[in-house]
Amino acid sequence: MDKLVFRSEVSPVRANKTIGPVRSHLYGFVIARKMKLEGHHVTYIMKCDDSDLKKHRKEDFCDVYKFLCSLGIEADIHPYNAEDVLGCSLFQSERATIYDRYINFLLSSGLAFSDADSGFAVLDIGRFVAKYSPKIEVEDLLLGKFALNVEEVLIAGQRTIPLRRSDGTYLFNFASVVDDGEFVATHIVRGQDKIHVILEQEIIRKSLGFPSLVYIHLPLLCDEVGKRTGGYMEFDDFLRAGIVREAIISYILSSGYGDPDHVFLSLGEFIANFSIADIHKKNTRFCAGRLEDVNRRILRMLSSVQYVQSIRLYACMACPKIVEEIQNQDTQQFLAEFRMSPEKSVELLDRIFFPKEILPDVSLIGNIRQMAEMLKSDVEFNVLCNEFSHLSKDIFSRSLRWVLTRETGGIELRKIFDLLRKRRILERRAKDSLKLIQ
Repeated sequence: MDKLVFRSEVSPVRANKTIGPVRSHLYGFVIARKMKLEGHHVTYIMKCDDSDLKKHRKEDFCDVYKFLCSLGIEADIHPYNAEDVLGCSLFQSERATIYDRYINFLLSSGLAFSDADSGFAVLDIGRFVAKYSPKIEVEDLLLGKFALNVEEVLIAGQRTIPLRRSDGTYLFNFASVVDDGEFVATHIVRGQDKIHVILEQEIIRKSLGFPSLVYIHLPLLCDEVGKRTGGYMEFDDFLRAGIVREAIISYILSSGYGDPDHVFLSLGEFIANFSIADIHKKNTRFCAGRLEDVNRRILRMLSSVQYVQSIRLYACMACPKIVEEIQNQDTQQFLAEFRMSPEKSVELLDRIFFPKEILPDVSLIGNIRQMAEMLKSDVEFNVLCNEFSHLSKDIFSRSLRWVLTRETGGIELRKIFDLLRKRRILERRAKDSLKLIQ
């Protein structure tokens, strides 16, 4: 059985919560899990790239890590269990003593040199070419095998590769390669925006005597005009807009894979049917219309439990006072009958449980007063209908709806009536109505 090690590198920055990077993280995890299903011994390692102390804070990684876990990405080894499993930290900022050993090896080999005063260290590309070869072979499961010409870099004017800053911290390319060697990584999955780092990393890798890796450079999920999403289009922004989590994940995955109109109800379903050959070769432009279509389809497919969870998640961000009401089983059954979007569902619950103090049409006040008096007792809907059978359907519904929600239009009246009755709110609502019209 092959032993494969997938290395995922996550920076503690908010950009990792935008849909572009999210797709790369999801695909990396999917590929690793698929290979495990196929019989390989696979370890998925997630480490924290906080190598630049000016931009990164170790403490910020926790938020990004929890977010990725919420998407279903489950690393076998991560910064919060690495000490127990590996006996070392997976925060690059805490691995300086490890990097020191390797920088000293390069210095002693004559491939690298450092400034005696500042400690700034670089690798000499010319010396590398002289010792090894001007050609580097790269294997990419998506892009195929290709060769990199190191001499072209020299011709362009680049003579060195920075390894260590003058403040003693190590640069990403060096730290990343060292970690790959330490963990015996075999595969790296990342976006095609990282292709430009291959040459420098492979030079460092070969200089340290590490074997080459198998790369999978993925096409990007860009914005509407084809540019990288950068620091906007965050995953949570779509949740706040009423798009359910399952729909966002399905869109992110299918937009760059196979039939882009296919809907995947879960990450597990996508993994089970996944094939690297079906990943698109070109970048994808975000399409709001397609995402909204996926959301409508997913809402009909979710189980009742998943559907209610999506509404609760939206309510936590948009209307926290509703969250407690959603915990009630009667309310959950009420929501499941309508299958509205989280946004509309929460708006409806807000109107039902927290009605505004709005006065009714003057012509309705007499009927409202009579209804409210009757509703002070535990009366059923049919009994109420019979008692007011002399009213037109329009007058009856407008009057009753105002008592229940302070509105005169909306979804099926009987369901709202039954919900308030089950929740034992009907009597209080009737008394409040009488006070308001008086």
